[in-house]
Amino acid sequence: MKKKIISIVAFIAIIPFGYSCNAYASATPLNVSATIEAALTVELLRDMSFGPIVPSNQPGYVEVGPDNSVSTSNVTLTNQALANPGSMRVTGTPSAAISIILPPSVTLYESVGGGPGGSMQVSDIIISNNNNTPTIPPAGFLDFAIGGKLNIVPNQQNGFYQTSFQVTVCYN
Repeated sequence: MKKKIISIVAFIAIIPFGYSCNAYASATPLNVSATIEAALTVELLRDMSFGPIVPSNQPGYVEVGPDNSVSTSNVTLTNQALANPGSMRVTGTPSAAISIILPPSVTLYESVGGGPGGSMQVSDIIISNNNNTPTIPPAGFLDFAIGGKLNIVPNQQNGFYQTSFQVTVCYN
């Protein structure tokens, strides 16, 4: 019993009974704050299209730039007016920095047409000004375009090819 009482007294003796500082200490207040950002929303304005294409017996491509430019190699576009970049609008807190995350490539699959189904790859996916970390303008929204390069194998199977991919936008 004596051991328990001595242990309790020793334990109580080392517990401080208040806060004290020596004469050389100082204190300053710490401010605490939080900023609530507007939720980011992403809206599709226009789908990306490479237009109607006639392949050749050589590998080729159709490249649609985010600036509406169109270039081709070893293929023929039968209606270049139908080739266009996709476009989106992100809405959020004005003057906030954001990141736009795109996949490096996606695969289109033949869904309607003549045959068992083929595929084509879109590579070099980029956005307007190749700026993946823009700032939302004072108006509270930012429109941007998305381009890419459709790679076409020799004698690509005819048909309608399509896919979709996620465009992720987040605050920095």
